[in-house]
Amino acid sequence: MDTILWIIIAVVVVLAILLALAAARRGGARKQQQRRVEARARRSEGERLQQVAGGEQQAAEQAAATAEAQKREAEELRQRALRAEKEAEARRAAAQETAEEAERHQREAERVDPDR
Repeated sequence: MDTILWIIIAVVVVLAILLALAAARRGGARKQQQRRVEARARRSEGERLQQVAGGEQQAAEQAAATAEAQKREAEELRQRALRAEKEAEARRAAAQETAEEAERHQREAERVDPDR
């Protein structure tokens, strides 16, 4: 009877160990599955963020191109304004010179013919 009791206890212990190992494997498999799911979710989120970043990059490049075009246009307008200002100054100087010359001619005319 002692031997049978020891055999039953050994079988029960072996079964308990096997059940514990099976439970540990299931738990490990669940954890591994959870890690796979999380990894898949991270990859998916990473891809989505890359797409968003690509769209943002395109928008930024387009905004930079627009800003550059506007900068060139503003510089062109500034150059035109400077040329117009120089031309206006030249015309003012020419008008002043013409007025001075007209005044000299008038003085000369009055000196030559005071009755006039």
